[in-house]
Amino acid sequence: LQHVPLARGAYKTDLVRQIIEMCRGEKYALLQDFAWYWDRVLLHLGHLPGVDVHADLIRGELTNVALRVLPVRQYAVQRCMEILLSSPQLNDEEGEQQTPSSSSLLMDNGRGKDIMPEVLPALGWIVGEYSDLIPNALETINGSVMEQYQPNNKGYHHALIQVLSSPCNVHRIAESTQKVFVQAALKVFAAASATAKSVELEACLYTLQLNLPIFMQSVDVEVVERSFTGLELLRSLQLTSGGDAPDMVRLGDDEDSDEEEEKPAMSGDLLGLGGDAAPNPSKSSTAATIAATSSLKSSLGSKIKTLSTTLNYLL
Repeated sequence: LQHVPLARGAYKTDLVRQIIEMCRGEKYALLQDFAWYWDRVLLHLGHLPGVDVHADLIRGELTNVALRVLPVRQYAVQRCMEILLSSPQLNDEEGEQQTPSSSSLLMDNGRGKDIMPEVLPALGWIVGEYSDLIPNALETINGSVMEQYQPNNKGYHHALIQVLSSPCNVHRIAESTQKVFVQAALKVFAAASATAKSVELEACLYTLQLNLPIFMQSVDVEVVERSFTGLELLRSLQLTSGGDAPDMVRLGDDEDSDEEEEKPAMSGDLLGLGGDAAPNPSKSSTAATIAATSSLKSSLGSKIKTLSTTLNYLL
């Protein structure tokens, strides 16, 4: 492994292939530490320049080991989270904090190299497929990742969904990766429904409803199908409404209601000679809308938890 960064040309590509073939030969009979192979060999090679020709081989091995070797799954989820949630340097030269950019998906994970884009589908698949191991992975995750992806996330599940369903992915990564990330984001949400707090669940749902329609405009049929199916599933479970963001009151409705309240009430007493004025229906309608919205916001998290079994079964 130490010779790979110094090698050049065809010798480098042959060396990488021989290393992987040696490790996986005879059904991994020569391997005693799969975590070492998954991290120190495969991920290390995935961060080296000049070995892109073996990107498919590295991606397949990352997925294959996580799928076949049960003891390494939790560690694989942990490392995938650390890579996906790794953010660029947040402090400039003057020490002022900066806002994390959406490009952190492809940024450094602590090794000093960008990971190959072709490897990203394996990371997304592992996090989504084994998202039930996220709470266990958090116990041993690198403390530096506590900075997470966005300053406004509500937890690790929400941070992962922000990464996997980021609108910037439409332009920054390939469609083959987008379809994996969309499905993984939905699986992470299903796993979160069993363990996360209500505040985080509401944030996850809001992020999905906000971002999935963007992927529905993709030129790739499978990306459109997965994002559309996921959004319609949430709507069929009555977790989201038609086009409005969950637990949000449209500002336009409030402004229209205020304008209506300023208008004089139309009643049979046009000259104002009668007694009490007729009740204003718009005012009562606005109060009912606000009350319904508050009730929805308070019960949305508990409703998601109630549907946890259904979400995990369908997704």
